[in-house]
Amino acid sequence: MSAVLKRGTFSKYDFGLMRNNEVYGTNVAPPYDVSNIPKDFHMFLAYGGSDTVADPNDVQRLIEMLPCNLEVAYLPSYSHFDFVLSTTANIDLFPKVISYFKNIHP
Repeated sequence: MSAVLKRGTFSKYDFGLMRNNEVYGTNVAPPYDVSNIPKDFHMFLAYGGSDTVADPNDVQRLIEMLPCNLEVAYLPSYSHFDFVLSTTANIDLFPKVISYFKNIHP
């Protein structure tokens, strides 16, 4: 995430100068237009305080940019891969996700 937000924008993948030109037609990866996300779109975003891939400060900036109906779960002890590999996600995370989706789709 820090690479994605290094220019203060939420940008597409940066392939580097030459490949960006091939893929995007520009030297730099273009930003995503998050204003295209409908305001009534429901999104659940979880992130961890020990994440070295998705820096919590960058995630906070992304949260501020998103225009949709957003539910955020911050797990201070989680790293990037804990969301997939944690043996306690069934206690720490899954109940929050299940509750969120049950509440928006009763």
